[in-house]
Formats: sequence, C-alpha cells, structure tokens
Amino acid sequence: MAERVMTVAECIRTRSPLAGPALAFMLRAGAQTPERIARLLPQTVQSAGEAFVPALCASPRALARLTRFEGALWLRAFLAADMASLPVRLLFLPRPALGILAAYAGAVLFHRDVAALVLRRDVLAFREAFGEALHLFAVQRAPFFLRDPEALALALLGPAPEHEAAPPGVPALVGRIRAAGLAALASRAAALPPPLDAMLAAKLPEPGVPGSPVFPEESFQRSLDALLRKLLDKEVGHDGLLASAT
Repeated sequence: MAERVMTVAECIRTRSPLAGPALAFMLRAGAQTPERIARLLPQTVQSAGEAFVPALCASPRALARLTRFEGALWLRAFLAADMASLPVRLLFLPRPALGILAAYAGAVLFHRDVAALVLRRDVLAFREAFGEALHLFAVQRAPFFLRDPEALALALLGPAPEHEAAPPGVPALVGRIRAAGLAALASRAAALPPPLDAMLAAKLPEPGVPGSPVFPEESFQRSLDALLRKLLDKEVGHDGLLASAT
C-alpha cells in the first residue's frame, strides 16, 4: 500500500502541529505575492493563529481561493507539497540554518580529511572557519553517519584535482566541505516542483556553487536524503543549532 501523502493544505485544514512551519513559511514568502493578497496575510506568526488559521480551516475552499490571484503559482505548488518530503523541510529553513546544515553535511563527506588534521595550527585554522562544535562532530560522530562518504562526495563534486592527490590543506578542505554541503542542498532543491525549486535554491548561502547533480544511481539519492534527514533529526536540529540560526 502506498504511503499516504499529507499535503501542506491538509495540514493547515486539520490544524496539524506541522501547520506551524507551513504558516511561517507562507508569511515569510508573503512579500512575493501581489499586494492585495499580502493585505490578507497577518504580519506576524503569532497573529496567524488568531486570524489566518481559522479562516483557512473554516472552509475547504479557503486555501484554493488564495491561489486564484495572479502571481500565486508558488502558493499552489506549496499547498500541494508533501509535508513529509525532505525538500519541503529544507524549504522551511532560513538561509543561516541552511548554511549550518550544509557545513555539517560537508563535514560528514570529508570527515576522514578533518580527522587527518593533527597539527595544532591546522586544527585551529579549521575551527576558525567552522567552529569548534563542527570540528568535534566531524572527528567524533560524523564517521557513523555514512558508510561510503567518498562515493557521495565524488557524485556531488566530481574527482579532486590531480595536483591534490595528497591530503588537502586546510583552505582546500574548507572549500570542499562548503561546496559539497551546498551542492547536496542544491540537489534537493532540484527535487521540488517549480517555482519552489527556485525559491529554495535562492535561499542557499552561495547559490552559484556546483549543485543539482544527476546521480548515476538511485542509491546516491537515497544516501543523500538519509544523510540530511539524520542530520536534521539527530544532530543539527537536536542540538538547537538550527533554532539559533532562525
């Protein structure tokens, strides 16, 4: 039996706990809607519970009416999106939180190179770039997140330059971690329907990094989804880092 999809619209109509993040996103994205729609949206998330949610829950047609205005294509796609999907979860995150998640994902992919930093000056340089918490994560817990990080890093970034056959220096390693993490998020943005894909891609800290790769095998996509979900549920979100970035 196929797993039942819970759309954003259904979450709001049924007043699911998941409606909170959905409403917060709609409020933040309200600036992209025509002025006549924006006037209907409350200015704060707090007022959403008083004015917006009851209006949407009052009638099954309330949500549909909002999508009839010119320029509301993003809203139609968003209301039909699956709340349980990873790309939608990423869409809810603000830019600083996406940057944190990207750094942690990149640290998993290159955790062996991070562990190889033994000189004090190299460790301090890495911590200056990413912070002490991410360094400790890369050394202590990242090895348990992914069985074959090199294969996924290769799928995201391609092979390393030939002149870097030896372990990369700190600047090169920092660049690879950032590029791999952002490419991982960009590939999930490509899984969203338009125009939501462009909305998520525009929120990435550096939209110009390599991204949206076409994986040769579906197993790479599953590995990437599993990695990002685990980081969200067990590591980054659990430590409150994402909340501190909002």
